[in-house]
Amino acid sequence: MKWSQKLMLVDTVVQGILMTGIAIGPILAFTSDYNEWMGFSLYGMVLLGAWQFFGNLSWSLLFGASPSRKNYLITVIVYFLLGIAAANLIDMSAFSDSLGLFYWFGIPFGIAIWYFRISAGQLVASYRPPRSFWDI
Repeated sequence: MKWSQKLMLVDTVVQGILMTGIAIGPILAFTSDYNEWMGFSLYGMVLLGAWQFFGNLSWSLLFGASPSRKNYLITVIVYFLLGIAAANLIDMSAFSDSLGLFYWFGIPFGIAIWYFRISAGQLVASYRPPRSFWDI
């Protein structure tokens, strides 16, 4: 196994573990009266976001960025710039709790799933056998 495959495998497994833990938080919060599970999930989102962003950045610097990785990077940067602009320009009392929950949990989790699919797809593609002698 190449070291790049090992890196992709570790990256994908860590992302999967973090995403599973994050997804369990809202389920536990809605089924029980202990709403702190949502807070734990949001902290997990910060950890997952940092893992994915810096993983994508380092992978792109080491091996070159694929178009899907470039699109992910642009999406994350635009997401944060919009968040900063909204926080500075719009009165926060104008937002409902559900809109804030959607912005700080729904959108990032969707982006995280998208990046997980990119990582997992590249991991699976790295294990495919070469098609011809020249692909070795």
